[in-house]
Amino acid sequence: MHGAQIRLAEFPLQEEEEQQQQQQQQRKAFCSVFPFHYHPASPLRSTNIPTHSHTMSHAQDPTIADEELATTATAGYKVGEKKSLAEYSQLDAEDESLARWKASLGIGASTGAVDPNAPKLSLHALSLVSSSAPGGSVSINLQQSKEQLAQFKQNPLNVKEGVEYSVKIRFSVGSDILSGLKYVQVVKRAGIKVDKMEEMIGSYGPRAEPYEKTFASSEAPSGMMARGNYSVRSRVVDDDNNVFADWEWAFKIAKDW
Repeated sequence: MHGAQIRLAEFPLQEEEEQQQQQQQQRKAFCSVFPFHYHPASPLRSTNIPTHSHTMSHAQDPTIADEELATTATAGYKVGEKKSLAEYSQLDAEDESLARWKASLGIGASTGAVDPNAPKLSLHALSLVSSSAPGGSVSINLQQSKEQLAQFKQNPLNVKEGVEYSVKIRFSVGSDILSGLKYVQVVKRAGIKVDKMEEMIGSYGPRAEPYEKTFASSEAPSGMMARGNYSVRSRVVDDDNNVFADWEWAFKIAKDW
């Protein structure tokens, strides 16, 4: 770990908190795209959500292109110079903000239980959490083969119309510090993009125990126009746009879970 290199933002803890606040404000102001930014007054309810068609089915949805998953830069967020973990652990010991950030990542703590050869980031699961769901959530196990994960495109997760729910991801960080992680996804129905979602995950240090991140809750739409299958492509990237995870899945708005 002592040779690991990291990219750190200036005052990273404060910057990431500001990014999360800005994103929440943008989501409230946007109030238009489903599934995770849905609002009852959304124009998608009557116009932008494609209805079922005899000429285009869910199985015919085109692949979501890489450029559609490009992230947007947050105003005021700057990536600092590249430093080694050893250098950063000794830097600015009197800086309270920096000390809090280092403590949150476990810098200086024992890392004997961490495998130095572990992947930088491993995704365990994506869950849709709702008090009305069976067992409290429906999930995709992301620790499967590509062939097994591909089945989720043909066998979508059911989401009950009109319920309030949150997206949660479970992940592990291996042998390096990861800064400025973001979750980004694009949702399409019948080949038409109906949503692009970006959420700040944050910065995390290596540890044996998995992390969990739950995003702000949303309300699923309801009614005949909203019911049906949706294709999704999701990614986890950092502030240098390095891609750590990339997968496709699907969900279905239905009358019940």
